[in-house]
Amino acid sequence: MLCKYCDQIFHSPTLSGPHHPDAASSTAAASSGCYICQPMLHDRSQHGNSLDGSWSYRIYNNHGYTQVILDHQRDDPQLQESTPFCYTLIAVPSAITPFNPAPRFRNPSVRLRDASTAVESWMKTCQNEHACAQNFQTEYHPSQLLDVSRGSIVRLITPLETGINEPYAALSLKLPTSVEGEWYSTAEALRTTDVRITDLPAAIGEVVTLLLSLGINYIWIEQLCRGPEDQPDYINNEHEKLRLYSNAALTIAVSTPEDPVQSVFSHSPATSHVQLLPFQVTNVMGVISEGCMSSNMNDDDNNTPSSNLTIIPWAYLSQTLQQQHISVTIQTRLATPRLLTISPYATEVFWECACLNPASETLPAGILSFIPSSLLAGVERFPHRDTSLPADAGWSALLEFWYRVVDEHTATLAGGVERMHSEKMLAGVEWVADEVGERMKVIQISENEGEAIAEQEEAAVYLAGHFWGSIPLSLGWRVGGSDFGNSGRANRSDRVPSWSWASVQGRRVFSPLGLSVRDDQRCLAEKVGYRRDSPEGAITMLSLRTFVLDAQLIGGGGHRVKVTGLEGERYWVEVEWDGEDEEGPSALRLAVLVENEWLRQWSGLVLREVPGDDGSFRRVGYFMLNTVQGEEGCREEKWKTDFRRAAGGCKEVANLV
Repeated sequence: MLCKYCDQIFHSPTLSGPHHPDAASSTAAASSGCYICQPMLHDRSQHGNSLDGSWSYRIYNNHGYTQVILDHQRDDPQLQESTPFCYTLIAVPSAITPFNPAPRFRNPSVRLRDASTAVESWMKTCQNEHACAQNFQTEYHPSQLLDVSRGSIVRLITPLETGINEPYAALSLKLPTSVEGEWYSTAEALRTTDVRITDLPAAIGEVVTLLLSLGINYIWIEQLCRGPEDQPDYINNEHEKLRLYSNAALTIAVSTPEDPVQSVFSHSPATSHVQLLPFQVTNVMGVISEGCMSSNMNDDDNNTPSSNLTIIPWAYLSQTLQQQHISVTIQTRLATPRLLTISPYATEVFWECACLNPASETLPAGILSFIPSSLLAGVERFPHRDTSLPADAGWSALLEFWYRVVDEHTATLAGGVERMHSEKMLAGVEWVADEVGERMKVIQISENEGEAIAEQEEAAVYLAGHFWGSIPLSLGWRVGGSDFGNSGRANRSDRVPSWSWASVQGRRVFSPLGLSVRDDQRCLAEKVGYRRDSPEGAITMLSLRTFVLDAQLIGGGGHRVKVTGLEGERYWVEVEWDGEDEEGPSALRLAVLVENEWLRQWSGLVLREVPGDDGSFRRVGYFMLNTVQGEEGCREEKWKTDFRRAAGGCKEVANLV
């Protein structure tokens, strides 16, 4: 419902009067459950500020959407904050962004029985109306599953031995590190005896109960279902992990509270929670409809434009739907046909499937197509919700998809609270890159489009290279905020090679820049081969053939680098270190990735030889070898000739570990 003051925003012919004249009227409206006033005042109080004063509103009509901004004005002008408080709503024609109130929780105090009913409805809708893989009679099952068919007892089984052919669900948990020991104990107990559901952490017990209501009796949980050598399946065989998610009838991603005994569903009264959810306003007229409705509505058979608006609180975009980050692997979202996300801090259980991209059953057409890029920037941006790899897409669409995935999974989360989980995320990026790369390879390019287009396709395939067995350009990641007081490699995993972005933990990593459509950039490196630690294991060494320059790290506090054969001030080197270089002045190698003729620049990897392993190098930074612009003697091709002469005139093989 909307209070009379909020209702006038959508049904008044003119902008007149305040939104709320005083604190009493706005407080009364919030208490009555007004869709706008209740979350607005809650948001205001969360900032620790007084609710006294009046509210005014502004309306901005843009192409495709309208912003409604509510401004708070304190009674005492001397108490005004330096930054005025405002509450923003995004209004979109419902013909563009349909609103479906039925299959979602209008009450954000979600209870387990409510979730079970809703998920059952969503599952039936997806089975009957969507083209997603059914997976209800799959022939594939992971090596171990939890059998909950007895209702109150959980036991660990081996599907190959028991011969089951029933559907299973995959549960992806994000757990605090403080409870890892407890989970290990539970896993050990399951190896020798059955465990009661009530003895499991509350989050698991609730998910088991939910799945039983759907008729699913088998569950795979990464922390409890172990493969050979007591290791999770994702370490043993990444392709097995892909098959696991893609064959699951349903994947559930759960972010548990800090205390694992707490429920992920609410048991408190509905009135104790604030509604921060989209809603719909019908029969809109007046100022708000002039720009938004007239330019965006689809006419019906009577040439009468629809007059309904879908209203989305701006905070909903950044606070609610970003729970996507609790999915610990990319496969959890992109490989599974259906994903249910549950968070104790969220206002609704969020449903996705491969046919809702990016969307939920609440907003089945998605909400990103109309939002301009300016509203998607910054740490509070609404993330792109890819739920599947692009089908039948050109190489440019695939490349754009690849960039989104790399950007999403190589950067730290908003506010720097969480860091990359190197092995899991790296394995996920590897899988995506394999899929994208294979699709790019089959794209046929017409001969009359010229060699330049073919080179662009080749560059796109390079960029789709993954970070274990990568192709050169994808190696050009860079570490942000480098400083020698905070080593980027302090917590480096020995499993991750130095040339992978995942070897740097605790710092933001920027994805490599792609080649532009201009002809002044090209990749000089080529992949020779790689070596795995086992036939199905991770790649430990990558061999590149490229120009390699000898360089010297000069001490004296500046960490300056000098390139052998390029003395003088005509050329200089910039180095961005991945972390604190623990060694003193010594020899370095510069392996070139990209040549930029416009900038007259070579750029690539700073390498240091591995002691005791002749011919192997580890990455320690990223370099840019620059030319003084406009310098006599550096024009035409001389700079390039000098660079190549310093590299010995030919390419050589560098083994990266």
